[in-house]
Amino acid sequence: MMRERGLTPGGCNMYIRTVNNYLSWLREEGHIDQRLTVKLLRAPLHLLTLLSVADVRAIVRYRPGSAAERRTWTLILLLLDTGLRIDEALKLERRRVNLDNLVLAVLGKGGKERQIPFSLELRKVLYRWMRALGDSAPCQLVFISRSGLALSYRNVTRDIQRVCRHAGVASHVHPHLFRHQFAATYIRQGGDIYRLSRLLGHSAITTTQIYLRSMGVEDLRAGRERLTPLRLGE
Repeated sequence: MMRERGLTPGGCNMYIRTVNNYLSWLREEGHIDQRLTVKLLRAPLHLLTLLSVADVRAIVRYRPGSAAERRTWTLILLLLDTGLRIDEALKLERRRVNLDNLVLAVLGKGGKERQIPFSLELRKVLYRWMRALGDSAPCQLVFISRSGLALSYRNVTRDIQRVCRHAGVASHVHPHLFRHQFAATYIRQGGDIYRLSRLLGHSAITTTQIYLRSMGVEDLRAGRERLTPLRLGE
């Protein structure tokens, strides 16, 4: 019926996953004895559009002018370095950022907390930004508006596009793009999909596999050659 109404297979699958989550809950709570699932529809594979190396370099090297630009630029680097969802980043509290141990704690979907490591490069940026905020800020979030309130997704998206445009990035950008970029870079550098799934906060490994669609066979083969134990005999 959804297909007859014009929904794509991917759109139908969003509803099907919701039904399956409910069915899983029924079994976990003991309301049904067997595991029931609705089969997902076969959806065509679409390659994810990513930023080029030059685009990423331009963003990282960009030097923001105003405080608002510096806030947005810091947010972009956080998304690129950790793969957080945008809502996780906007709800990130300063007390949950451990600059000494290079790890932060976020509340993901379903209220599940997970620990996310970050790089020394991001530590420098976060330290400068949080020091500029000071302890007197009325809100304890890492990213707040000029009036001290939480930021909205709409305004953040607008600000991200503006900063990227000022950095010379012509590609259309959106907050979730940086999560794709993180995942693709992680795999290309030899990371494994199981650890990536945990970092992204996915409940199933199949969800993580969509991020691999952005890469060709050559990328996966390159990672495979670097990781084989047989190279120890060289």
